[in-house]
Amino acid sequence: MVTGRSPTTGDQHRVPNWHLIYTKRSGEALACAGLARRGHGVYFPRLSQPETRNGRWQSRVVTLFSRHLLLRLTDDCQSRAQLHAPSPTS
Repeated sequence: MVTGRSPTTGDQHRVPNWHLIYTKRSGEALACAGLARRGHGVYFPRLSQPETRNGRWQSRVVTLFSRHLLLRLTDDCQSRAQLHAPSPTS
């Protein structure tokens, strides 16, 4: 974890350790669920877009960054190798 000083108070603080994760096509939700199950902080931004279908307005949820997630690793994360391990299915 990177540390730094606050520009206003001069106090030392921790800077989050964020990583960009590239997923399989349409696999963002599955990867997000698996990483969250393992206790990692995951940012998966989505956007609700209105569209017309059969002449009716409907809302469709789309990912903001296609095939990408942001992952926040903690100091106590055992290793990055565990991120490549497949998640157990139930």
